[in-house]
Amino acid sequence: MWARAECFGTISTNATEGVKPDHVTFVGILNACASVAALEEGAYAHQHIIQSGWESDVFVGSSLIDIYAKCGSMQDAWKVFNKMPFRNAVSWNAMLEGFAMHGHGKVALAHFEWMCQGVKIENVTVVCLLSASTHMGLVDEGLHYFDSMCSVYNISATVEHFSCMVDLLCCTSHLR
Repeated sequence: MWARAECFGTISTNATEGVKPDHVTFVGILNACASVAALEEGAYAHQHIIQSGWESDVFVGSSLIDIYAKCGSMQDAWKVFNKMPFRNAVSWNAMLEGFAMHGHGKVALAHFEWMCQGVKIENVTVVCLLSASTHMGLVDEGLHYFDSMCSVYNISATVEHFSCMVDLLCCTSHLR
């Protein structure tokens, strides 16, 4: 494991004297932590993010939501989400994916309705909705979102969308 103080403190080498981590650095650290489900290190990074004043950055906030959700800490993900002064599609999708991943499909679908009030729906958003529908066995809802992709949200179906639909139909014994 890496030395925490060295990663988040001021970097002091001849070439980079006095360089401090910025939002891009923190996003990279959080993404690395999320990819290996390193919750403790992600929480430690979160402390440094607060101290550094980057907590209100939408990209840092979205990355915090992502790590907390992937590590199963939906309460922490929700706290970060609620504190964000601005939310984009990435932050919303991270919450939807987290809810779906942890068996809160109906919560994800309810939050999608809230999301629609101010954020453009993207390709990944539909994948999150289809995943949430699959986790909860909500065939009608999944079919509705799949059908709405083109007609309502002007999103072309991809292999990932079709894969989600096959998964939904197989998991609910609708495909034989």
